[in-house]
Amino acid sequence: MNDQNTCLKMHNVSKRFGATIALQDVQLKLEKGQVHALVGENGAGKSTLMKVLSGVIQPDSGTMELFGKPFSPDSPLHARHNGVAMIYQELSLVPHLSVEENVFLGMEPTKKRFVEWKFLRSETRKALEILSHGDIHPKTTVSGLSVDSNR
Repeated sequence: MNDQNTCLKMHNVSKRFGATIALQDVQLKLEKGQVHALVGENGAGKSTLMKVLSGVIQPDSGTMELFGKPFSPDSPLHARHNGVAMIYQELSLVPHLSVEENVFLGMEPTKKRFVEWKFLRSETRKALEILSHGDIHPKTTVSGLSVDSNR
C-alpha cells in the first residue's frame, strides 16, 4: 500500500462513556479508491467511530490524519469543510423546511450572502431525478411527504 494513496489514518483512537469502552485503540487506514464496510453487532462501536471521524464527538485518545495532515474536527461543520461528511441511516430531516432546504442544510450556495435559490432548486431537481423521485417538487415541505414509496 502506497502512503500517497492514503486518505485517512486513525491511530489508537479510544472513546469511553463512563465505564463503557466504546472504542479501544482503533487503527484504521483508508486508501484512495477503496470501499469499506463497518460490520458488527449493536454496541460494537461503529457509530461511535463515525461520530469521532465526523466531529460529532471527540475521542479520549488517539490521533487522526487526513491526506497526511493532522485532523481533529471539533464539529461536523469543521469536518465537512475538510471533505468529511456523514450520512446517517436514521431519518433526520427538518419537517417545516422544504426538500431543497433539507438537501442543502448547512451548505446553502450563496452569492453576496444571499441564497442562490435557482441553483439550489436545479441541483435538488437533478438529485431527485437520479433517485427516481422527479415527481417531488423541491419546494415541497418535508412534513407533507411520506416515507411510503407509494406516497
